[in-house]
Parts: sequence; C-alpha cells; structure tokens
Amino acid sequence: MTCTVGGTAPSQDFSNLKVWYSTLSTFSAGTSTLLSTLANTSNGGVVTFPSFVPQLIPGGTTGYIYITADGAGQNRSIQIFALTPADFTFSLAGLVATGSTTDGGLKQSCDIGLSDNAPQVTAGSAFKGTTVLLHQAMLTNGTVSTQVLSVLSCTTVGNYTSADITNLKAWYQTTQVYSGVGTLLTTLTTPGTAGNKTFPGFTSPTIATGASVYIFITADIAAGATTGDSINVNGLTTSNFTLTPGNFYGSTTNGGVKKIAVCIAPSSPVASNNSPVCAGTSLTLSSAASGSIVMYSWAGPNSYTAYVQNPTVSTAATAAMAGTYTVTISSCGSVTATTSVIVNPLPTPTITPDGPTNFCSLSGSVTLASSAGYYVLMEPGRSYHFKYLCNQQRQLFSNCQRCKRMFWYITGNCSIVQCKYCSDYYAWRANNFLRGRKRNAYFFFSQRLSLEPRRCHHFIYCGYRQRKLFCDSSKRGWM
Repeated sequence: MTCTVGGTAPSQDFSNLKVWYSTLSTFSAGTSTLLSTLANTSNGGVVTFPSFVPQLIPGGTTGYIYITADGAGQNRSIQIFALTPADFTFSLAGLVATGSTTDGGLKQSCDIGLSDNAPQVTAGSAFKGTTVLLHQAMLTNGTVSTQVLSVLSCTTVGNYTSADITNLKAWYQTTQVYSGVGTLLTTLTTPGTAGNKTFPGFTSPTIATGASVYIFITADIAAGATTGDSINVNGLTTSNFTLTPGNFYGSTTNGGVKKIAVCIAPSSPVASNNSPVCAGTSLTLSSAASGSIVMYSWAGPNSYTAYVQNPTVSTAATAAMAGTYTVTISSCGSVTATTSVIVNPLPTPTITPDGPTNFCSLSGSVTLASSAGYYVLMEPGRSYHFKYLCNQQRQLFSNCQRCKRMFWYITGNCSIVQCKYCSDYYAWRANNFLRGRKRNAYFFFSQRLSLEPRRCHHFIYCGYRQRKLFCDSSKRGWM
C-alpha cells in the first residue's frame, strides 16, 4: 500500500506513519490491526508502507483502512491526500478496484508557541526614577493540557552600570497591553550589568488549553542613573523558558534600546472624547499632557479600564457607557484629567392615528403621525443650510473660544445656554449673508456635531478684526 503525504512536517517531526485495518467505522488502536509502520516519512510525497501484513477481507464484507502518525513537530502540519486504486495491491488475480477517497484534513501540531506581543517594544527613553518596559512576549498554548511556566531568563544588553538599574521584573497578564498592575512573577533585585539573567523565586502561572498569555520584562531606573546609558533585552527563545508538559517552539525579536534621560514631571493634562455619539456607533477617548510620559491609565463607567493614550471604548456604544472617564498620566509623578461622555439613544418611533382605524366601508380616512426623539449629526466637510433669525433673544458672548479662522458659536436651546462648540469655518456663500432678513448661509463644519431636532439652535458669528477676536450677536442663525 502507498499514500501521498502533504503538509509542512519534515521527516524528523513524525517518528512513525502507520496503516491499520478494522471492521469498525470508528478508529481505535485497540480494535484495529496494525498492517505496517513507516519509520521515516522522507519529508512527504509518495511513500510505500514496508513489510505489509496481508489482510483478508471476506466476500460481502466491509473493511476500513486508517492511517495514523506518531509524534508531533513544532508548529508543523501533515495530511494524507486522497487514495485511489493505484495505492493498493490485491493478491486476487483479475480483481478490479474502483472508487477513491477525498483528501484527509490538514492536521496542525499541538505545541506552545512563543512570539512577539506585537509590536515589540520600540527604542526610546528610560526616564530616571521610573519603570520602563523592555520586552514583551506572547505564549499560546496549543496543547490539550494546561501548561505551567516555572523558569524565565533573559539577556540584557547595553552600557548601563549596576547603579543605573535597581530591579528587573517579570510580569504576567492575560491582556495584551502592559498595565503595570498585572501579576508580578519575580524580581531580580541585583541585576548588575549587561549579560544573562535568570529570575529567582518564580511565581509559576498556568496557561489553559487554547489560551494566550503575555510576559513583560521591566526595569526600575534609579533616580541617580547616568544620563545617556542604555539598556535593552535581546530576543527570547525556548531556552529562556521552562514549560511543563508540552513541546515548545518560536522566538521573539530584540526589544528596542532605551536610553536613560532626565524625567520632566507631566503637567497640563487634557482629556476629551468624540461624543455626543449615537448608540451603536464608535466611542473613542483622547488624552495629552506635557512632560515625560510613561503610562496612560483610563478608568470609567462599568469598571472600564485602558492603558493606551487614545483608546476606543467600543465600536458599538451603549447608554451604559455614558458618564465620566478619568485618565491618569504618569512618569516621575502623575496628573489626571476627566471627560464626560454622552451617548444618545437610538430613536424610538411612534405612530399616532387622528381617528378610528377600523372602517366598515370603502369611505373614510385617517391620518397617521410619526415621531421620534432623534438627533441630527452634522458631518465634517458637508454643507449645511442655516436661516437668518431676526432680533430674537439678543445676547452678548464674551467667552468665544479663540480660533485661527472664523467660527460659529452654538448657544444652545433658544434662550438657555446648553452647549458650546468652536469649529473652523471653511466655506460660505451668499454675499453679505445675515444682513437681510431673508438671506441664507451655507458653510462647512470641520468636526462633527449632534443637534436635536424640534429645538431652536442658535449660531453666533465670530471672527477677527485687526488681530482681535469679535463676536457679532446681530449676525445670528438658527437651525
């Protein structure tokens, strides 16, 4: 008997390829007869099973052939292609075989994979008196058993001195972005100078079947470290880990070089978001601050947390996501800022008849009225039409925000100041608009607005004259 082997597995990855015979349609080694064993698959292709044990198939009966492989490679695959009558030799003279099988499915080896927690740490600064992330790795358990990580080592590189680094630490998280609040596995309190490092007193985490976990290596930079000294961690290989049980493959790339620099405490924090947004649309947060920044940490409603500068809370926001979000920006000190999120519900339309809805003849009518409490979204780069509002609720606005171009200032719902908005003024037409009662104006917003219909929204024209900001309350519009 012959077969054709496919996949990426070289011969050394599988110790035995075996063919079995059974009268049962479900394979079991205990109820099957081993016909032949091929100890070397010769890197795939057509193979012939040696020393074949002849198998009698009585007339009128059905027999089943199974092909198995022993051993498992590292991130490899194997399959057996479709069998045809040419793959079999029968001893009965004149026997004509017909039919064929389909290709067997591609089987992936079950191993623990080591790879970069992409992207790998990039080059940058290591600020004095702070903790710097040096390396990050992802471990994926493709085996059928829980794995235990018991040993971790690494190689540090750079011209740093023993006085520059006070601690090397290894962290464990089930989330991909380093937070600084994961599980501390071990601390090397005497990291010394560059070279091979083995972490002591390891807290052994487990990796469930099918799960991915993340390992982070950090360094505590001494307050008196030498400016310009550098440190980084070389790529990790399987020899840097001990995992039991299971095969192990893969590696990571080198972490970026971190140069020690003076830390400037963060200040002037700003937090913002893209709300108001409608339920079901994307909700994002933004933050900024001056100074040396090491970490961004967000907290918000429903125990929300994030550890990036500008996170996306959700691509489908819900009302439960509305509320106050706080960002803590830290390095050698920390500052906080807050921003309030508004999530407007989707409209709930109603239909109201103005009379009876049951008719006993072909005559009669009823008017149906619909309503919904929805919002109008004004998108960037689109033209919107505003009408002139004459001499109603004149107000003075001395607190217009300073912009580089002309802008409109929303004063809210008629006489009540509800919201403020400053937007670059990109284009307008209708000469001397707003000077006559019946003139109209078109202009573009540079950012998105959300306005509630069935309410009067006022717009006040503002601009610059001789480098001084002015707001002309006589030039007013409504929507």
